Amino acid sequence: MSISSPKSFSQGHRHSADWFRAAVELGDCLILEATDPRAAIAKVLEFIRAERRQRPLVADGTISPGAVISPFAVVEGNVEIGEGVVIEPFCMLGPDVRIGRGSTLQSGVRIYPRVSIGEKTVIGSNTVVGHAGYGFVRDEIGSKTRIPHLGGVVIGSYVDIGALVTVPSGMITPTIIEDYAKVDDHVHVAHGVRVARSASVTAAVVIGGSSAIEAEAWVGINSSIRDGRRVGARSLVGMDVSVQQDLAENAVARAPRPDSQDAP
Repeated sequence: MSISSPKSFSQGHRHSADWFRAAVELGDCLILEATDPRAAIAKVLEFIRAERRQRPLVADGTISPGAVISPFAVVEGNVEIGEGVVIEPFCMLGPDVRIGRGSTLQSGVRIYPRVSIGEKTVIGSNTVVGHAGYGFVRDEIGSKTRIPHLGGVVIGSYVDIGALVTVPSGMITPTIIEDYAKVDDHVHVAHGVRVARSASVTAAVVIGGSSAIEAEAWVGINSSIRDGRRVGARSLVGMDVSVQQDLAENAVARAPRPDSQDAP
């Protein structure tokens, strides 16, 4: 890895107008040049984590006296828990977690650090939010090592998330589920995904990393969204569909009909 200024960088890459514009926009920032950018990012994230360079989401913990927390729940470190929050038995959360007024964590929920939950949101039993996402790089000897995920998770208000759902942390930016979104049981919302306002994601759906489900879209049972793809606003993804390309707004995607024949 090498470090250069925007000036020297732009002089060395004049064949690329895009790089030149990017260098000018960076101003006085340093530019890191690496033969393996993904591995370099992993090292930077590991340094930030090890040196605790990331600002906490919750500076000073506060738990409202009006919150109802089961004696069988575990609340660790600095957390913000609002008025009327209900935390049922065998939940584990914190540190660095914020839960808004009137939200409910049903039995067995696990909330990892750097998770923010809005008001009057329900998280279903045994759902896990904020754990490390699936991202790996090869080290110097070729072994796979996990990339630190520091982006956390942001869940809006009036969201309903079912049981046994997994919502891992984003790597750099958060995984986001916006206000009024509805997520059914057994759904995987991968790292860096954004589920927009009032979108509906039904049971057993898998949403690949960095995908977007736009506002009011409907994703049908047992379907999958390839990583990095976008499902447009008000689109309908039918049961068992595998979305491999972006869908425009108001699009309808259907799975092929089975080739069935009557028994002889």
